[in-house]
Amino acid sequence: MSELELVLRKLMKKHGADFVQQAKCLLDDIDKHKWYLSEQAGVDIGYTAAVEDWNKRYARFENPEILKIEHDYKAGKYRLLEEKLSGFVSQHKNTIELVQKRFSADRMTALKLLLLQRKSIDARAEIGMQVEEIKKEAWYRATKDYECIAAEWAKLHAAGWREHYTLVLGYILEVKKEKFQGLLQDKEKPL
Repeated sequence: MSELELVLRKLMKKHGADFVQQAKCLLDDIDKHKWYLSEQAGVDIGYTAAVEDWNKRYARFENPEILKIEHDYKAGKYRLLEEKLSGFVSQHKNTIELVQKRFSADRMTALKLLLLQRKSIDARAEIGMQVEEIKKEAWYRATKDYECIAAEWAKLHAAGWREHYTLVLGYILEVKKEKFQGLLQDKEKPL
């Protein structure tokens, strides 16, 4: 029995026959893609190159949270946040440079590391946004007991809210990469 067959049997036990059948179909598609690309190139391009090319051409990243962020961004929901992020970058260039040196990273990576560590660019505004979420929750429940709702919201939703907020910041950085790289290039140049 080959190593692939052993892996497929383990997957079948763990996830069921449908999952394994889908995986087999996917592997078959990638094998066909590898053959096609190898024929075009005149040499065997290898499985890794075939997988990478197949992913670029046919696999779509369908994370619902990312798709929602993308939709909201295109609708203009994050314009103010983008401006605040630009201000944060301008104000924290020295800190970004320190992170860059500490981790031997480029400036954009250093900025992302700083944001992952801090998870905040404007604490006052972020608290205000969280208060608005708590008010919505109180309205949904038709109650004025904000303290109880706030305590429950913080316990159940604060970490997820912060994680989503950080993901939005990362999305903005990725979409507006050139803008932020420009801000990071010249220490003297203000917004």
